[in-house]
Amino acid sequence: MQLPIYIKNAKPNMIMGAVATGVFALFFVALVATAPSGLGRLGALPLIAVFGGLCVVFIGRYFDDRPGLVFEDRGLSGLLLKNSLIPWQDIVEARMLCTSKHLCLLLRDPGQSRLGSALKGFDGYRCFNVAHLESAASLANLVQLHIARG
Repeated sequence: MQLPIYIKNAKPNMIMGAVATGVFALFFVALVATAPSGLGRLGALPLIAVFGGLCVVFIGRYFDDRPGLVFEDRGLSGLLLKNSLIPWQDIVEARMLCTSKHLCLLLRDPGQSRLGSALKGFDGYRCFNVAHLESAASLANLVQLHIARG
C-alpha cells in the first residue's frame, strides 16, 4: 500500500448539512417576522442563532481541504483524531459499526492515547464517527490491511 493516503471530507454531506440547517434558520426567521408578540419572537431568536451557526460550520467544512484521516508510515492521524498520531503498533484491530458510520479501533493501551474526545466504545475499542468522510465503509479494511503487514 502506497502511503500516505488522505481521506477527505465528503463534500455532498457538507452541502446537505448547510442546506438543511439554512432552511431551518430561514423558517425561524419567517416565524419571527410573522409572530404577533414579542414573546414569540424571543423564543425563535436562539433557534435562529443555533441553526444559522450550524449552517456556517457546514459551509466552513465544505471549503476546508484538510484531510479528515491520514494513513501515514508511522500510523493514523488527521482532523478526526485532533491531529494526534496513533502508531500502527498500538492498533490491534479495526471494525466498522452502525452501518459503516463508526470506525472502532482496539488499542493495545487505550490509556496512553490522547483521544479523550473519542467515543469510548465497547471492550476497549475507541470509536470515531466517520460518516462525513469519503470511502468511510472501507476504512476498517484499510487499517486491518496495514496492521496485518506491519
